[in-house]
Amino acid sequence: MPKGTRTISQQDWARIQNKLGNTLKEQGVRTCSEESARLLGEAMTAYRSALKARTRAQLPQDWAMIKYNLGNALREQGIRTGAEESARLLGEAVTAYCSALKVRTRAQLPQAWAATQNNLGNALREQGIRTGGEKGSRLLGEAVTAFRSALEVFTRPQLPQDWEMTQSNLGNVLGQQAEQTMLNDKKKAKELLAQAIAAYRAALQVFTIKVMPHYNNLVQKNLEAATTLLRDLGRRGLSQACGWRIQAAIGSSNNPWQ
Repeated sequence: MPKGTRTISQQDWARIQNKLGNTLKEQGVRTCSEESARLLGEAMTAYRSALKARTRAQLPQDWAMIKYNLGNALREQGIRTGAEESARLLGEAVTAYCSALKVRTRAQLPQAWAATQNNLGNALREQGIRTGGEKGSRLLGEAVTAFRSALEVFTRPQLPQDWEMTQSNLGNVLGQQAEQTMLNDKKKAKELLAQAIAAYRAALQVFTIKVMPHYNNLVQKNLEAATTLLRDLGRRGLSQACGWRIQAAIGSSNNPWQ
């Protein structure tokens, strides 16, 4: 972008950079391997460029929107990257979402707040399953808190698709918690799996085959995995219980907040 363009209309330049980041991010999540990493990296660069013009002091809501979008790109890059780099990217995603939440409060921007809580929960879950141990358990617990917070605004009567999306994500993290817990506390693992199953069943009330067949299939598979694991814990014991395999986490990407 030529320097003169930025000085002539700084805010228009930032707006274009944000939209460019959104386009690059969407391309990146639909592409495989090295090309995906390149596109997501370019998206992050575009968002960071936009943040130089849209500051929290001058345009707080725009700044928070771009922070949210940056968090989405960082999370997508983090789940496609290995080891230490993944931890760094997911940590930066969490930081970006938490920054956005300083402006996107429940009182002033309830739906944007809930969307950010949902995506924060997804980033925390990814951190938790990659970390393990006590720290991993803590991160998964924070993810549960974030999803439950989002559900305070994403109610079924008012926002049914956002509600079921968050219910599905809540089921995912509860299942991961159960997997990390079952070796040391079988009773707690069963309780967590029962909660995960309830969340998936709630999601399927909206994610019907006719309305959203792809997501219905994903949630059905996760429900089957949770049900099988709960059954195995009860019948065959820990040594023979099947592993947990989440099919997908669903991010909130509602256009008004991009």
